[in-house]
Amino acid sequence: MVEDVVKRFGRLDILINDAAYNKTIPYRDLDALTIEEWSKIMDVNLTGPLHCIKAVAPVMQRQGRGRIVNIASVAAWHRPARRLPMRSPRPGSFT
Repeated sequence: MVEDVVKRFGRLDILINDAAYNKTIPYRDLDALTIEEWSKIMDVNLTGPLHCIKAVAPVMQRQGRGRIVNIASVAAWHRPARRLPMRSPRPGSFT
């Protein structure tokens, strides 16, 4: 992908990481958050952007400039509060 952009446009000036995935799981149903589901969330939200950054960084370094924008979700700050995996529980959430 990066090579195609550089080949077509001659440079790469910006990367915007905006992929996101989450699955709402009630705190009381912790078993529903499988390792596979957790891995998918981490792969899309953290590992994917890291791969993209590592792919564009050498090009931007050679150019002497470039911008990387990582967009994160505000889902951790919105209700419903009694859900996993991207929220901290409020007191009494497990009862």
